[in-house]
Amino acid sequence: MPKQYLPRQTQKTYPSPHVCIYCGAKENLSDEHIIPKALGGRWILPQASCSGCSAITSAFEGVCARPILGPLRLYYGFPTRRKKSRPKTMPLKVKLTSEQQDWSEVNVKQEDYPFLVLLPQYDLPEELTGVQTTGRRDSATKSFWIRGGNFGPEKAFLEMLCHRLQVCSIMPMATCSTPEWSLMLGRVDTNHVYD
Repeated sequence: MPKQYLPRQTQKTYPSPHVCIYCGAKENLSDEHIIPKALGGRWILPQASCSGCSAITSAFEGVCARPILGPLRLYYGFPTRRKKSRPKTMPLKVKLTSEQQDWSEVNVKQEDYPFLVLLPQYDLPEELTGVQTTGRRDSATKSFWIRGGNFGPEKAFLEMLCHRLQVCSIMPMATCSTPEWSLMLGRVDTNHVYD
């Protein structure tokens, strides 16, 4: 059973700006979650995103919600619009024997899946540090923050899972896409002015 540790955010609806907060359009507006719904956001800005901008934000938020944070969201029972299509099992790379060269895949229960959380670590901007950098102002990063999502730094869980699956070794995996992650952070920051 997934853990239910996500703090419950109080539902809040702000006054509508009646324009798209991204491009200023006044037609075909829909509600905007200040923090994405996939991350538990319950603060809503009504009639605040046009259909074109909504499609753009949905695309990069989808990358963040599924490949990057998907296993974490499953494990902690984060909100979803597609609850019935949530997977019950996840593919895990394993080696059945120590002699095996290539990795095989087995399906494990979603709550037992040993996932990693991989997020970019950005340098502080030169406006804060006073140190002039290369002049790049994009989503590039030199390092990532990585943690075991449900098994921590201890190997005991991984060893127990190897024993239970009767395999020699397992390979926890993580995905990160810095452009989409940066866009989502920027979108949340843009909406923060309404808080």
